[in-house]
Amino acid sequence: GVILSQCGGDVPVLQRAKVFIALQMVPLSVLTLTAIFLLESQWSYISSTALAFMMSVGLVGPVVNNLYMQPTEHIAGMAASLKQSSNLILRSLLSALSTQMTMRYFAQGLVFTQASCIAIAVLIFWFGFGVAAPQWANGDPKAKSELAESASQDVAEKPST
Repeated sequence: GVILSQCGGDVPVLQRAKVFIALQMVPLSVLTLTAIFLLESQWSYISSTALAFMMSVGLVGPVVNNLYMQPTEHIAGMAASLKQSSNLILRSLLSALSTQMTMRYFAQGLVFTQASCIAIAVLIFWFGFGVAAPQWANGDPKAKSELAESASQDVAEKPST
């Protein structure tokens, strides 16, 4: 909240998301270097993992969540439940993967798994949304009102059961 409010109130959420996603290169680099060179020290492992967690969850999470919820404000409850369900499924798959990597390659496998997850998340954001984002994400009020209008028409047209 505090970091987001200090980034400028007039800055569209997409621009903030792009900055925070670009900053993910810091923990990605630290995790990769830790896995390659510094894994003998438990403190290097703990500090690199803590840095990655704080930058991922603390910076990117709120911004991307806001970006996700903007076009779905008319169905926020359903959108939040779908997001939560997909997060739980993805987390369980990642847990299984990281367990296997840790069993085979010990701490180095776990750190490489963490770095890979960050890299995949960054690539998904940029290729799935960041490069060719819709107009509403760029802060265009006309596009936002058109999106809300079309959503309300879709809801009005569906018969209730």
